[in-house]
Amino acid sequence: MSVSASIYDHIRRPDVEAFREAARRFAVHLLVRRTNPASLPYVGRDGYVPKPIDCKPKTADRDVVLPSGLVVRCAGLVVDPMLPGFDKAFRPEKVGKAQEEWRRFALKHGLWDKARYTGTLRPRPGNLSSGKAYLGGSSLGSEDGRIGFTLDRGGVYLVQADPTHLHYGCLMFCPLNLRAFPRDARAAIELLATRPGNGYIHGDYDLFGIVPAAMPAFKTVHQAILYGVENTFGPRAREIADFLNARFHAPMVQHGAQEDTTMETGADEHLDVFWADGTLGEARGRAAIEKLYAVDFAGRRTGPQSSGLVH
Repeated sequence: MSVSASIYDHIRRPDVEAFREAARRFAVHLLVRRTNPASLPYVGRDGYVPKPIDCKPKTADRDVVLPSGLVVRCAGLVVDPMLPGFDKAFRPEKVGKAQEEWRRFALKHGLWDKARYTGTLRPRPGNLSSGKAYLGGSSLGSEDGRIGFTLDRGGVYLVQADPTHLHYGCLMFCPLNLRAFPRDARAAIELLATRPGNGYIHGDYDLFGIVPAAMPAFKTVHQAILYGVENTFGPRAREIADFLNARFHAPMVQHGAQEDTTMETGADEHLDVFWADGTLGEARGRAAIEKLYAVDFAGRRTGPQSSGLVH
């Protein structure tokens, strides 16, 4: 397989070298899903963070111009596609999927009251001081306007609701110590969106596969819960992620590889392949990826199960 120069549109040039170094060092073939090019300028910048594992909504393809004339800088960031006019932030073929993913996420994290949705809602102040509402990153009673806390990392999701803000409609992660949060939350909740340390959420680097070069057909997996979401990963995934993130100077690898999950491979999936010998390749489309696994990886299986030894 060959690789095109377009790899540098989806992975920063120094990060390409980091992936190559990791593949050689750990003697694995690394498969990386292509990242939204508009996300890359935000990587490592103060005030911006990569998508955590429990944040599934899509990043925007382009900025949005509001009727007021304000240009909302949302390209590359996670944005609420249900706000009026924000469907234009996505390519036409992605709008439906983006809205579907947002509905699921917003209902789970209390950002949308389905019965009276006219845009992204503020969480109800009373719920911020009700500790019983928050379990493992998701709220109880997901359709009543509560907001979902992640107690193990201390934070909350909010959408920028100021229509004059440069990132109006964009999702942010707000670090928050629930135990130190004031009981009188009515005034404090309005300050959450402007607190130092908040981060607007951009695209991360999604690993599709970590394949041992010596035994490509062999696969073993571990399962754990990360921020309330099942995280399935291989035995060296954490070590490799730590190595890569140190090179990136940003936590761009957030979870295990897609090949270890039940997630289906999209028909238009485009992977960059970092071979263990340091060379580069790519696989574009479901058929090419299936061939890669069947031929180059000796029939390696995908999914959250171990392959065992193949003779």
